[in-house]
Amino acid sequence: MQARSTAGSCRGLTFVELLVTVLLLSMIGAAGLATWQISVRVPATHRHREIATLVGIRELERLRGAQYPFLTDGGYTRYYDRDGNPVDTPVEGGYRVRARTTVILDRDRRANAEDLRELRVEVWNNAHTLRYETFQTLLSFGGV
Repeated sequence: MQARSTAGSCRGLTFVELLVTVLLLSMIGAAGLATWQISVRVPATHRHREIATLVGIRELERLRGAQYPFLTDGGYTRYYDRDGNPVDTPVEGGYRVRARTTVILDRDRRANAEDLRELRVEVWNNAHTLRYETFQTLLSFGGV
């Protein structure tokens, strides 16, 4: 009697092999879907950050352009739409800019070259839950 070889006579896949193949394909598909979802959101997020940066720089430059004696302590809030245009009230997808000036150094309570102020600008979303940018600089009476 001759022994039969079973190695060459098997056709197809076993249930375990099929299960492992389906599991691997589903993991690869899930990873591809997650990557695609992230790549779709990246341009929109980049645009929000870029406009927030431009709005913040605009406000900081506006403060720096004011004459030192006319800057007052305290702050204010301005609103911008999602394209970076100023608006009177908050709009959906827009930005809230909070600017503040603070005296850092004023020894003799007179406007002279030794006075120093901090200018701080923060750019938030309108819900005030996400801060995009913070800019701050020092400004002296002489403008240096």
